[in-house]
Amino acid sequence: MLLFFVLAIQCYRGYGQDSNEYAATDQQALTIPDAQTNSTSDIAAYITSHFDTDSKRVRAVYAWVVANIQYSTDSVHRIILDADRDQLVTIALRRRKGVCENFAAIFVDICQKCGLRAYAIEGYTRQGNSVDRAAHAWCTVYTDHQWRLFDPTWDASAISNHRQPIPTSFFQADPAELIQTHMPFDPMFQLLDHPI
Repeated sequence: MLLFFVLAIQCYRGYGQDSNEYAATDQQALTIPDAQTNSTSDIAAYITSHFDTDSKRVRAVYAWVVANIQYSTDSVHRIILDADRDQLVTIALRRRKGVCENFAAIFVDICQKCGLRAYAIEGYTRQGNSVDRAAHAWCTVYTDHQWRLFDPTWDASAISNHRQPIPTSFFQADPAELIQTHMPFDPMFQLLDHPI
């Protein structure tokens, strides 16, 4: 399944922005002291004090999550069906591992604590020519006067080491393109003028 994620990311590289545009923000976001990464409140406090615009803050949150949380299928077994969002965040942040639900919960929680309006989105993905039977989670954040789409899980799976640039394939993804692979349960989160 992870191979599918990597292949899907390679096929859809055109979704995001030019990574050079974010190089300085990414570099600073990745220097958050370890002592300030034990809670989403601490991470948000650092980001809020070091980045002066909402667009820089959302990029810093994205860069930190993508670089520091590792996709791990063993985390599927750690999901508690009646767990609240705080448990999803706490467990994954402590382990620095998780599945899409954890990535989305951490990303949204930090964004919200930075004062941004953010929500997790759940739905199905299409990989190759078929719809995946397992649900997936990604995010939306209101920044620069519009709602934008993010999938930190799929960008995180493209990182093989921490020295490479943070991927941007699913950062502020174009809704018209993202709908080709991501179908939310709630059509409102397609962010399209004419939902499919």
